[in-house]
Amino acid sequence: MINAINTNPTQVVEAGANVLFNGTNVRTGSCKGCKGWLNFNSVNSGIFEITKGGIYKIHFNANVAPTVAGQITINLTNAGENIIGGEMQTAGTTPDTFENIASEILVEVPCNCCDIFTVKNNTDNPVEFNNPSLTITRVA
Repeated sequence: MINAINTNPTQVVEAGANVLFNGTNVRTGSCKGCKGWLNFNSVNSGIFEITKGGIYKIHFNANVAPTVAGQITINLTNAGENIIGGEMQTAGTTPDTFENIASEILVEVPCNCCDIFTVKNNTDNPVEFNNPSLTITRVA
């Protein structure tokens, strides 16, 4: 299991870019050096590479605010492609006013393969993130 966080008060994520994480609250058996199942460089990275087949639960939540009024769309992605069921939206009617978003999905990583997961800003404008948290748990 890993729970990745960003300890900065706010993070502005440009349109089309990934949310970055700079630390972890929990990280058990996930480092590759320990024959784990996850590659994650916790220094300002937004890329999570699952290296062993199985079923994984991915949960993301954050407070988000638009920099320009308009709908906010954030997606959990696999190799840059949006994962069905992993889209989060909020109206974003007032700049600098935070609203909470969250999504939880199950994904299957094939045996002898790996998949790369990210959290992507699919909004046309930059979005402010506060307290982003991503948890990946191997369930089977």
